[in-house]
Amino acid sequence: MELWTSPCRRNCRHCGETLPLERGAGEDDAGPIGVCGVCGGRWLYLQRDFNQKIGCGIVLVGILLSVPTYGLSLVAAAILDLFLYRRLAWVTVCYYCQAHYRGVRIHPSHKPYDLQIGETTTIDREKGITRLRNLPAPQSGHRG
Repeated sequence: MELWTSPCRRNCRHCGETLPLERGAGEDDAGPIGVCGVCGGRWLYLQRDFNQKIGCGIVLVGILLSVPTYGLSLVAAAILDLFLYRRLAWVTVCYYCQAHYRGVRIHPSHKPYDLQIGETTTIDREKGITRLRNLPAPQSGHRG
């Protein structure tokens, strides 16, 4: 599925700002995302395409109903969570700018969120550092 042709401009659906997007060096138009088109970051991770606030709400309702249901609501919340986790698509997210890429093929080197990389990028972002440091080398392979 083609995401964009390089270079182009797209409007952010949240803030409305027009963003210049670059596809990334060495990638074809239909291939997976290897470089963030917004900030140029090469550290991307995978997560399920689900609103985290809704997920926390499901858990909270399960906790609140656990006493009157003798814990069965917690089991129901866990089953619902497992069902949603297996059914929802993956989305690629940039560690640095949090850009989300939906409807693209999964890059073989992208894995679920890594706390070490996430913490390093947060510290670097707060300090205004654009080049990531002290990170493990990207490894190719299955997404885990």
